[in-house]
Amino acid sequence: MPEVTFIEPGPDTFRILLTTDNHVGYMENDQIRGDDSWKTFAEILSIGRERDVDFILQGGDLFHVNSPTKKSYYHVMRSLREHCWCDKPIEYKLVSDPSDAMAAKHFTYPAEYDMNVNVGMPLYAISGNHDDATGEELLSPLDVLGVSGLLNHFGRVIDNEQISICPLLFNKGSTNLALYGLHSIREERLMKTMASGNLEFLEPDTGDDGTIQWFNLMCIHQNHVHRPGVKVVEETSLPTFLDFILWGHEHDCRPVAMRNDITGSYILQAGSSIATSLTEGETLDKHVYILSIKGKDFSLEPIKLKTVRPFVMKDVILSRTGLRATSSNKKEVLNFLMMQVELMIEKANSVWKENNVELFEEGIVTEADIPLPLIRLRVEYSGGYEVENPRYFSNRFVGKVANVNDVVLFYKKKKYQGRNGRKLLVDKGECESDIDDEVNDDNEDLLGFANEDEENNILGMINDKINDQDLILLTKKKVSETLENLVEHDQERSILNRFVQTEEEEHIDLLEKLTIEEDSDTFEGLDTGSVKDVKKSFRELAKRIRIETQLNTGSSTVEERVGSGESADRATKTAGPVLFNAQSTKASSSRVAGEIPVKGTRTSDYVVNSESEKEEEAEHETRSALFDIPLPESVRKATTPNPSRGSTSQRGRARTYARPKTRVNAFRNQKSTQNSLLDVLMGKK
Repeated sequence: MPEVTFIEPGPDTFRILLTTDNHVGYMENDQIRGDDSWKTFAEILSIGRERDVDFILQGGDLFHVNSPTKKSYYHVMRSLREHCWCDKPIEYKLVSDPSDAMAAKHFTYPAEYDMNVNVGMPLYAISGNHDDATGEELLSPLDVLGVSGLLNHFGRVIDNEQISICPLLFNKGSTNLALYGLHSIREERLMKTMASGNLEFLEPDTGDDGTIQWFNLMCIHQNHVHRPGVKVVEETSLPTFLDFILWGHEHDCRPVAMRNDITGSYILQAGSSIATSLTEGETLDKHVYILSIKGKDFSLEPIKLKTVRPFVMKDVILSRTGLRATSSNKKEVLNFLMMQVELMIEKANSVWKENNVELFEEGIVTEADIPLPLIRLRVEYSGGYEVENPRYFSNRFVGKVANVNDVVLFYKKKKYQGRNGRKLLVDKGECESDIDDEVNDDNEDLLGFANEDEENNILGMINDKINDQDLILLTKKKVSETLENLVEHDQERSILNRFVQTEEEEHIDLLEKLTIEEDSDTFEGLDTGSVKDVKKSFRELAKRIRIETQLNTGSSTVEERVGSGESADRATKTAGPVLFNAQSTKASSSRVAGEIPVKGTRTSDYVVNSESEKEEEAEHETRSALFDIPLPESVRKATTPNPSRGSTSQRGRARTYARPKTRVNAFRNQKSTQNSLLDVLMGKK
């Protein structure tokens, strides 16, 4: 399986165009950058036609969102129809059943084998984390394009807990190709499936004597680069028989395939075709690749894209520029930074000219046709420097840059403990001149912008900003996953609405299914660990309710009860399991519906005075019944028994009140209990 310098095109050679992360639709409403994504995608398809490839392999995130706009659909469908539907003959053969690999509901065969359409350059694609399947039928934008005969969507997984990857088998002359695909799956879920042994790869038949050779090509869309707090799929977790892996999702474009010494596979991180964040990795030249395969040999040819908007980034540390850190020197500092931006703009324009020399020589484009560049100036201003609002500074370059609102990024360095134990940075922005680049961008305290990395360490940020005591009903993991979806899919309203609705319905359903008795059917099917987690979560909730009651009523006995283990256990037994953290997720699926039998005597045994007193007494009686907290003195009155309800001794701890009027029935007491819990859970009290 060696990589060779060049493989001659011929009847035994597969020629495949590799691309990934096209993100069509990114910033499509921006007046300057709105057309960048689909223009580059059209260029990629035109390269495929010009270079006479057999087919195109796309590694995920063709669209930027999983519900593309009509504009995005239109330009993608137009480009596919213009370049892929042609009279070019198909020179390879499909020699396997494609239904398992494509897993489509309709048309479970490649579009080039449909007699109703004339596909000369097929496009095979997997879905990424941006254009993943959603809805009741789990459809992605690629399914829409697939059913229309414009591309072939493969690598679908129906059950993430039991994954079987079946390849598409092709033959061209003496070369056999096995094409594997796996759509984007959350890393935690995929790693769990791998660890449980429920991920299998089906290998093609090599014959009785093993003389039939297959080139095994894999397409995957997962985290690849290690970052703090980010789960990745390790290269060594994939089968060793894979010869070449196209790895999508990472936007840094690496122009060569790297060999893994353990597995022997070659991994190509092709990168994105458009910059979706102003980070250093996006400044690298964008490429597509021609993969030539003959037998077990392959060659890789990178092709630089020409329609990509130029992007230049630079770092400036003001303390090393010789500028004085005084308030009177602010104008001089700003003039220096403006000059740096102007130089970066000139550099970006010259780079674009170099990449498109032929267009200038042929007179197709002129100076006026050079696209406005993306500019990012990161300025570290520790040491007492005064700077301008980053948005005001950026707006000075309207008409010269494409990103008019975020040209500059001002930040200060945090304290950082070096490997030798000394402090590299000190308080109040005092910067030591001997500090080198040991302090990287992960230690930046950014002002004006939240984070500089494309793949933000959202969970790490949440762990840093939120304590466990701040969350009762949600978990940090759920919050971080929701924020990641907001960043990835760019659909704030729909994602937030769905998240709030799902959490609300889930926990209201759990409250309605609570039971008092620990030995009831509620705990059937739960392991010991789940029950303990449930108890611990609800014990914490009970403590908070009791402390709140003490503050509201001034009772001196509440604190003593909260501190006792017996009281906490009784509160736990009273409530039953509640889903509070990731460890108790099994509890939500195994609950048995039932009413909430209130501990003690029903509130219907009490007679209340007025409408306002009625609500107050119902609330306090509910808390007293659930958590054995005595009624506050403000609502406890000397009364006589209600004759219609029998004697006091017959009703246990029941208390009755004078002036019998309106009674509160048990159903209302039950709802009052749930509403009181909900108020505390949702932070209303």
